[in-house]
Amino acid sequence: MTTPLVRGLALLLLAFTAASLHAQVPQLINYQGRVAVGTENFNGSGQFRFALVNAAGSVSFWSNDGTSVAGSQPTAAVTLAVTKGLYSVLLGDTTLAGMTVAIPASVWSNAEVRLRVWFNDGVNGSQLLTPDTRLAPNGYLPDGAVSSAKLTPNLVLSGANLQSSSAAAAGGVSNTTDNPAALTFTTPFRTWWMGQNKPPDAIATVDQFFIYDQNANATRLRIDTAGVIYGNGAGLTNVAATVADGSVTSAKLAPGAAAANLGSDPPSTVLPVLGMTWIKGGRFLMGSPASDPADIADERPQTWVTISSGFWMGAHEVTQREYLAVMGSNPSGFTGNLSRPVENVTWANANTYCSTLTTSERTAGRLPAGWGYRLPTEAEWEYCCRAGPRTTIFSHGDDWDTTAYGNYAWFSGNAASATHPVEQKLPNAWGLSDMHGNVWEWVKDFYNATQYPGGSVTDPQGPVSGTNHVVRGGSWVNIALLSRCAQRFQIATTGNFVGFRVVLSSGVP
Repeated sequence: MTTPLVRGLALLLLAFTAASLHAQVPQLINYQGRVAVGTENFNGSGQFRFALVNAAGSVSFWSNDGTSVAGSQPTAAVTLAVTKGLYSVLLGDTTLAGMTVAIPASVWSNAEVRLRVWFNDGVNGSQLLTPDTRLAPNGYLPDGAVSSAKLTPNLVLSGANLQSSSAAAAGGVSNTTDNPAALTFTTPFRTWWMGQNKPPDAIATVDQFFIYDQNANATRLRIDTAGVIYGNGAGLTNVAATVADGSVTSAKLAPGAAAANLGSDPPSTVLPVLGMTWIKGGRFLMGSPASDPADIADERPQTWVTISSGFWMGAHEVTQREYLAVMGSNPSGFTGNLSRPVENVTWANANTYCSTLTTSERTAGRLPAGWGYRLPTEAEWEYCCRAGPRTTIFSHGDDWDTTAYGNYAWFSGNAASATHPVEQKLPNAWGLSDMHGNVWEWVKDFYNATQYPGGSVTDPQGPVSGTNHVVRGGSWVNIALLSRCAQRFQIATTGNFVGFRVVLSSGVP
């Protein structure tokens, strides 16, 4: 029997990251996949079955008809058109024949969710396509999606009459009956606020939280130990007495919120290879402040960077299997498992891989003119590592305790002096794995110690010339502090600790 092979891409368009919004917003997944029978891309009408399962495939969280148990095949099938091996489906869309069950919000409360797909070409019977595809929800707010009914009480700042304060007096503002509209937020809200939504100019202390407006030299918001807020309400562009249905659009979000992966959707004419994640354009703060205990001079001054266009980013480092398929060789020092990241590759090797892959995919008709694979710029890499506007030391937070860090990275404390298969550690908020540790990753830029200009820039490309190129992310050799989001390193050659991941974007000759 001929065994179908699959290559796929998951785009999480309407899966919200905020747990409090899950129950109110439809859970839909726009999934694009590829299927081949033998070595030929399938063309025609195919029967598909879908299930969301855990990492081991032993628990079913959802299936297209609700019949999947313990990772088993659903009974009903969804008929889809397949063109040049490509198919698209909106998972959870109950208007489709065979798609009778909506995706429950509870799916995203599980530690890991993977998509399992079965395919029937009408000749060989229904077969499981492997491997299961790992999914991670990305925040995406279509215009008009947020109404007052969809906000939890702890997120509605209704009619707040906030006390005025200056930067100097903020610490002295006390809780009194003169502020009857002060709102008490719960501990989960305060934890979320400080850990997940801390603006780049926020200062956190042991007992209080400030948002400080550097331009106006004024404290805009303070949350004290009791969770009571104070500040100048006029300076908070996201605070309103009410939230009218349909009134929240991307254009009306504050700059810090708009940086959170908002922008255009991926073009339907571009078909990425397996393991790519769509990243929308946005704005973020690149580099590290002098207050960072591991800060290095070449990471300053912090610079606001706008990424003007969306692109696909590798969800993981290029594996030995992928490199071998494109280049016909495997230079890696750590062998025995082709799911390990390729290493021992030079910057030139990485660029050759990108150009070869581009040529192959264009020949196959999956890339229009002007689209191609390349290395990420240093700014794109840090934008993806931080998952947008986050200013924490690591993508998961400021905690560099080796136990917590080890949940996200292979480093000197847990790697046992070797690389490991990709996607074994937790991904960041945008579903990107191994942004910290495993292998250093080449980026497009030459290294320059005084590269950051400060202020604001758009789509920086790095120096036009130089001696060495930049690598990012740290590796199995390094301690945690050498894999911070802002950490830069230059290297002239390569080693068994250097690999790369790719970007797919427009503007590639």
